[in-house]
Amino acid sequence: MPECVASWIKYKDPAKINQIQQELIEIYENDFSKHSGNVNSGRILMVFRSIVTQLAKSNEKFMYRAVREGGRARDFEEAIEWIVSAGMLNRVYNVSKTEHPLAAFDKLDQFKLFVFDTGLLKHMAGIDNSAILLKKDYQFKGPLTENYILQQLRGQFEVDPRYFSDKNSEIDFALQYGAEIIPNRA
Repeated sequence: MPECVASWIKYKDPAKINQIQQELIEIYENDFSKHSGNVNSGRILMVFRSIVTQLAKSNEKFMYRAVREGGRARDFEEAIEWIVSAGMLNRVYNVSKTEHPLAAFDKLDQFKLFVFDTGLLKHMAGIDNSAILLKKDYQFKGPLTENYILQQLRGQFEVDPRYFSDKNSEIDFALQYGAEIIPNRA
């Protein structure tokens, strides 16, 4: 059983959960330099720490310049690949069409990155539970909800969700199930 869940069952203390989450983030960030091999660990850390900012934008598409001013794909693509391969972040590609097969329509230069665990995302953003529960217009509810839905979809299906976005509309997640494409709005 994950450490946070076990702590909640035993103590029901949000402060203990917060402490565990902070320790986990520190462990992950320290491990970047130990296990990154030839990939620049500083860039991995910069990408990881930019996720809250990336998701807070109205257009959650990953923007290299949000990691570092003047940032470009060539500066961060290896770091992103490493952190996605390590399972710390989930990459969701935009597709040009919601047709079968979805992967054939991936826009490889347009994607969103989500944290593998919604509780850790909440902690990284410094969100208090009362803000989520009591404020109807709380802006970060959308990214938290999308992150949670992605976490559930990845746990239930063996396919990678995509998203569809153009000038007129957005589908938060699209899944390919056999020959069918299933849209999902967060």
